[in-house]
Amino acid sequence: MSHTIVTYDGKLLSTGRFEGNDVYVPFDVPVESGGTGLAPSPTDYLAAALGGCLLATMGMIAARREWDLTGTTATVEKETTTTKPLRIARLATTIRIPNGAPFDADQRNTLERASQHCTVHHSLHPDIDAPITFVWE
Repeated sequence: MSHTIVTYDGKLLSTGRFEGNDVYVPFDVPVESGGTGLAPSPTDYLAAALGGCLLATMGMIAARREWDLTGTTATVEKETTTTKPLRIARLATTIRIPNGAPFDADQRNTLERASQHCTVHHSLHPDIDAPITFVWE
């Protein structure tokens, strides 16, 4: 089990601390809701967590097979609803693999299937549309 402690700092800003590694991250309310724009919003971190989890999951498979995914990126586009209750409606991810040509069809299939085991992706509410697109450059 892990613990994250989030402290409200005032003026719509908070700071999260991840126990065990003492990493601190700032949180802000979106500008359109009165935030300052000084830090990502909690939903921005969810989008980043999805991208990070997808790459980490693929990376574990690649490392076992000694495949190089260096430079691979995950771009997550977050769309929220405009009516209340406000929520994330869509997290569309594009994964770009540079120098993808060395990967044959079976290797590409293995990596794409691996992404389907991302814990964050599995944890999303079923109402959130979360497609994943792969671009083999």
